[in-house]
Amino acid sequence: MSKTFASLTVLFMLLASFAAPLAIAQTSALSAIQTAQNTIQTCTQTVAAAEAAEANVDTLMITLKQATDQLNQAQLAYAAGNNNDAYRYASQSQSTLNGFTNQAATLQQTAIQTKTQQQTTNNLLLIIAVALFAVGVLSWFTLNRQERRQRNETPTI
Repeated sequence: MSKTFASLTVLFMLLASFAAPLAIAQTSALSAIQTAQNTIQTCTQTVAAAEAAEANVDTLMITLKQATDQLNQAQLAYAAGNNNDAYRYASQSQSTLNGFTNQAATLQQTAIQTKTQQQTTNNLLLIIAVALFAVGVLSWFTLNRQERRQRNETPTI
């Protein structure tokens, strides 16, 4: 009976040693997928904020689509039980989005600065237009008065 017990113990330890890396790989793959999902969600919100500031987000959308495609591949691999590919694709998705939020923030700030400069320029042009109109009206009144005075001063025959 002790031989059977020893054999079962060795068999159990062998199975445990093979099952542990499998469980770790599955846990790691799931964790990587969840992290990639959270990163994509954060990046999507960042893109929305940049777009609200009227930034050109075309390049950001291309990068975000690529990361989303990689995440989809990771989810498909995970569903098929291929944890190594799932982990790899999820990691690629996260790598694709490295520096993404900084790039989006830079585009957003540039758009805000451009918008502010345009508003300042428009306000300045409006002030100049109003000033020119006022000078024109004032000149017209002045010339009109001078013409009336000249008419009143000239003798009639």
